[in-house]
Amino acid sequence: MAVTESKRMLNGDSVLAMKPDHQQEQKVNSRQEFIRLFGILILIIALLTALGSYLFYRTELVDTAAVVQQSRAEVADHGTTGTGPATGPAPDLALRPGAPIGSGASGAAAEHRGNMIRLWFFSLTFFVLMAVGAWFFADARVKWRREQKRVQELANFDPVTELPNRALFFDRLERIHLHSARYRRRYGLILLDLDGFGEVNEKFGYNDGDRLLVRVGRMLTNSLRTSDTVARVGGDEFAVLLSEVNGVEAAMMLGRKVVGAMAAPIRLSSGEAEITASVGVAVFPEHAGSVDDMLRAADEAMDRAKREGQGRCLMALSADEYPSAEQLAAGLVMEDRSRH
Repeated sequence: MAVTESKRMLNGDSVLAMKPDHQQEQKVNSRQEFIRLFGILILIIALLTALGSYLFYRTELVDTAAVVQQSRAEVADHGTTGTGPATGPAPDLALRPGAPIGSGASGAAAEHRGNMIRLWFFSLTFFVLMAVGAWFFADARVKWRREQKRVQELANFDPVTELPNRALFFDRLERIHLHSARYRRRYGLILLDLDGFGEVNEKFGYNDGDRLLVRVGRMLTNSLRTSDTVARVGGDEFAVLLSEVNGVEAAMMLGRKVVGAMAAPIRLSSGEAEITASVGVAVFPEHAGSVDDMLRAADEAMDRAKREGQGRCLMALSADEYPSAEQLAAGLVMEDRSRH
């Protein structure tokens, strides 16, 4: 089924339109991560500052209350004829206004007020300095995380199409193969090569060539299932990993769908480009029993499709149709003898 140009424009924006959106999304995520991390740090700093100030305040209050209580006891001893010292007020009432105090208590109260002012100043300074440190720490942490993510993307994703690259695709292929072999399930592999992509670069330039690759990648991603993996494995080569298929015909139907989707012309900034795709399809275990054999089967089918004409989709040969290593060796020996 051919995909119209209007649908292509919705499914595959140009590189210039897609990159800023992705960068803007990364900036928004980084900003949210910074705010979240900075808020957590500020909360921790505030709690620590409040706890430290409270403990210091309680210690200072108890010490001052003890001095005031002792001073009042001395005043009471001088003003009465009792034999023993008078019992002073409780520590929490020692600083009650109007209570008789001596000169020592007056000095303790003044020192207490000075300590409270210093405590407030120190707590505020500590909080501000720690908040500034938290700001720089959160900013450095977010930048480091963003850089790590960028390095990971460069290692696993194609910078032009933002699809999985060759390394990530082969890793997923290995995983799917082991899973399918263990649970006796089928998976499919589609390899496609863009016919005439070099002419697009020559006619429209490399910028439009990159735009075309982005369109093709978006079209493949939107045409297939979300469980499938679409990757760019070469200059103009793409691969599709079908995580699970019901059979050979189901995989072949998806391959034909890819060929049909390439039939509509793609509008670029310099004009319309018409390309086709040569597609090869292989299914495990019908066509191969290992990852290398699956790649070889799909690649051979793609080469046959390209030789037979552009815009074709061919199924791989069954496993028993490929010559074995012994047959290949025997063929080489017979060829050498015929030459002599």
